[in-house]
Amino acid sequence: MKFKNRNRDVDPSAFQSLAKDELATSFESLPSIHAKVHFLWNAYRSKLTGLVSDKYISLDVFGEMLKYLTSPETAVIERNLPVGLEAGKPCLVTCKEEQMLFFLLSVYRHSEGAPLPTYDEVLVCTPETEEEDIELIVRRALSPDPRHKKIYCLLGAEKLVYKVSKQLESLFFHFAQSCSIADYRFLIFCDAKAHNSYVMTAFDTYKVSFSCDSGVDIQKYLKTHLRVPSGMAPVAQVFEEPFQQNVKFVFSERAGMGKSLFVTNTTRKAKTRPENAELRHKTIRLTESEIDFGFLLEELRSLEQKPTEAGPRVFHVDVSPVVSKGLYKLLIELCILRHIQSPDGMVWKCRESHLYLIEYLVRGKGISSTRKQEMSSEMETGFLGLLPAVKCMSPVEVLEMLKNNNSGAAAEVEQQLLDSDTFRGDAFQRSYQYISRYQRKANLDSFCFTPGRVEGTQEECLRLLLESCGRTNPSWTELSNFTRFLNLQLMKCENSVFCSSELVEEGFQGFKAFVIKFMITMSKDFALPSLAMADESSPSEEEKMDEDSVLRGYQLRRKWEQESHPYIIFHADNHSMEFLGFHINRSLDAVDAHSQAVLEKKVIDQDLYLTLEAQKVPFNK
Repeated sequence: MKFKNRNRDVDPSAFQSLAKDELATSFESLPSIHAKVHFLWNAYRSKLTGLVSDKYISLDVFGEMLKYLTSPETAVIERNLPVGLEAGKPCLVTCKEEQMLFFLLSVYRHSEGAPLPTYDEVLVCTPETEEEDIELIVRRALSPDPRHKKIYCLLGAEKLVYKVSKQLESLFFHFAQSCSIADYRFLIFCDAKAHNSYVMTAFDTYKVSFSCDSGVDIQKYLKTHLRVPSGMAPVAQVFEEPFQQNVKFVFSERAGMGKSLFVTNTTRKAKTRPENAELRHKTIRLTESEIDFGFLLEELRSLEQKPTEAGPRVFHVDVSPVVSKGLYKLLIELCILRHIQSPDGMVWKCRESHLYLIEYLVRGKGISSTRKQEMSSEMETGFLGLLPAVKCMSPVEVLEMLKNNNSGAAAEVEQQLLDSDTFRGDAFQRSYQYISRYQRKANLDSFCFTPGRVEGTQEECLRLLLESCGRTNPSWTELSNFTRFLNLQLMKCENSVFCSSELVEEGFQGFKAFVIKFMITMSKDFALPSLAMADESSPSEEEKMDEDSVLRGYQLRRKWEQESHPYIIFHADNHSMEFLGFHINRSLDAVDAHSQAVLEKKVIDQDLYLTLEAQKVPFNK
C-alpha cells in the first residue's frame, strides 16, 4: 500500500513536540479529508520512523491493520463436525442437488451455539467461479486461525469448469503437504448425478456420508438465527410472533396475488413506528435472465454510502420470473450467508437493522424454462420450505380459510389473507353494499353509499364479490379490477341526475336497479382478460386433473369482435347517458342490436320502460 508524501518540508520533530490536545486541534482545523490523511500519515511516520519507509507501509503493519479491522466483527466461532465427517482430511459429500442445502445446513446446525455459516466459510460454486476464489477458501481452510474453529465448504463443486477444478486439486494437495494444523475441516458438496465431474473423481477417495437433519429442524434453525432480538431491528417487529425475521420470501403460485401490496403495507406500517423515523425503503427489480451483482450492490449501497450507517432499511428485491442465472447464489448469499459480493470485490453485509423482502413467483406454465438450468422446481420448493416466507393466497383460498375460521396464525408459513384496508376501502365496500342490496331486491332508489361505512364480514364480502366478478378462481388483481371499475361506475350513477331522488318521485322508481344490473355486467367484462396471458401460472393440481374444466374456463372469455356488450354509459356532465350494445323489444328483453338474439330476459319493469320511453330515452338507436 503506497502513501505518497507530498509534504516534503514537514519536520518530523514538530509532531513529537506537540501535545495530544494540540494534535487534535491541528487535525480538526484542516479543511479537507485529503489534508487530514496526510497529517495523520506524517504524524505516524514521525513516531515509527524505523518501521516504515518514506512512501510505503510494510506488509506486517498492513496485516496488523487488517487483523484489527476484522477482530471486532464477530464473536469467536467454534464449530464441531457431525458424526461421519472427519477433521484433518477433505470430505466429499455427494447427494441430490435439491438436498444439498439441507446437508450443508445440517453441518452447521450441529454446533448449536454457533451462528449461521459466514461468507468466508462457504463458497457457492458456479461455472463463473474463478481460480482466485478457490485459492482463497483453500488457504483459509488450511491456515491456522488462533481465534476461530470454522468449517469451510464448497457448495456445488461439480459446477466448476475443468480448469478451475484442476486448480482446486493442485492447490489443495500442495497446501495440505505443508499444512501445520492437523484438524482442519474442509467439505466438498457435489451433485450425485454429476458422474463426469472432475472434482468428484479427484476427491473420490475421501467420499463420506452422514445423516441429514429433517427439514423441520433446519427450518427452526434458520428462523431462530434470522430472528433478531427485541429492540435490535424495529423494522422486523412489524410482523407478529413468531414471524419476526429480517429476511422473508413473499411468494405466490400465481401472478396478481398481492405480493407487492404486502411489501407496500409492511413498509407503511414500519414507518408509523416512532423508532423507525429515519427508515428508508428501496425497491430493486431484477428483470434480466442473469443477475448483475455489480448493479445489485450499487442499488443496495444507494441507501448506505458509509459502513457506519446503520439506520432502519427495507430492501424490496423483486425477482422477475425470467431470472435464472445467479438466482441460487443470490438466495444463499442474501438469506443464509448474509453477505453479497460483486465481481469487482465489493462486499455488502446485511445488518440486523435491515429487512429484506424478496418478491417471488413460484414456477409454473408461464415461467421461463431457462430457470431450470440452475434451479429446479425441487430446489425452489426446498428454499421456500426452509426460509421464512409469506404466502400470498388466492381469493378462493382466503375465502375457504375464513369459512373454517382459520387465520393462518398457526401455519408454518406466514399467510397473507384479505388485507384489512382493502376490505374497508371504498372499492370493496361500495361494490359489496350495492350488489348485496341488488341481489336481495332491496330498494336502491333511496340508497347512497357513505364513505367509511363498513358492512358485512370479510367472509360475506369476499364470497359475494367472487360470485359476481365472472371468474371461478380470479387473482386479487382481477378481483380488484372488478371492484375498482364497478366502484367508479357506481359513483357516476350516484352523481347522475337520472338517479336523483327528485326523478324517483316523478316515476323513475327502479331505474337505479336497472342501471346497476348493466354496471355489474360491464364490470365483469372489463375485469376479465380477453386473451390467455403468457405470464399466468399453471393451474392447481386439482385443476390439472380436469383438463376440460380448464378449457371451459378459457372459452368463457368473450370474443369482443363477435359478441354484443350491453352497457349503460354515464357522461361526465352528469346530465346525459347512453345505451350501447343492446335494444329492448316489446317483451322487455335485452336483445342484440343486429341478430336480435336475447341477451337477458325481462331487464326492465313495464312502468319504468313507458316512463323512459315518454322521456324519449334512445333505447333502440
